[in-house]
Amino acid sequence: MSEREWEPVEPVPLVGAFNGWLSPDGVFYTCAAYEHEMLAWALAERFGYRDHYSGSKALEEHEWIKLKWGMWIAIARELVTQRQLDALFDWATARGESLGDVFMDEERVKPHGGLVAPT
Repeated sequence: MSEREWEPVEPVPLVGAFNGWLSPDGVFYTCAAYEHEMLAWALAERFGYRDHYSGSKALEEHEWIKLKWGMWIAIARELVTQRQLDALFDWATARGESLGDVFMDEERVKPHGGLVAPT
């Protein structure tokens, strides 16, 4: 883990967020760019998801959604909870966007993490 202190991990308001993780309950935890995995490990530990090789995979398997560069990445949209949808709707509306505008499909993310222009 980096020098950044991750404990305690506390939720923050979603408005204005650009990077982080949204829980199934619609609670948001922020991180800096490129710190998703470190935050994911801290959250996985906090919530007892200890049987995974990756913090991100642990959260994704428990229906968390990643916010990366102002776009939401859901591994399986059918797993998005109503509380997440409510939080996402409020977030998108505050930005003057629709829900469809703020979701990123995994195939639009390059393996090294760079964004690919939408088609």
